[in-house]
Amino acid sequence: GGHDSKEVKVLAVAGRVTDSIYHQADKLFTCLVKGPVGTINTMRIKLPRAPRANDISLTDQNGEKVKIDKQNWDAGSGTLFLKFDHVPGGGKLSIQL
Repeated sequence: GGHDSKEVKVLAVAGRVTDSIYHQADKLFTCLVKGPVGTINTMRIKLPRAPRANDISLTDQNGEKVKIDKQNWDAGSGTLFLKFDHVPGGGKLSIQL
């Protein structure tokens, strides 16, 4: 990893995060969040700036939108808190910065 790792980082997650990619040119962060279906995922992601609510999207393996129960930006630590249900096959999280 180079200097880009400071930009976007998943700090805490109740589940597994895979395929975590920050596309610097597009300013797009994507990752796959997996966990036991029927349980709730909470995660905190460090971001260079606060994303707008409609720039955060979560979809299941079929591309259907998954509801994010809670999203909260903490300006002090520069982190985004997300809470949502785990879905079969994992949820694909996309954050447009």
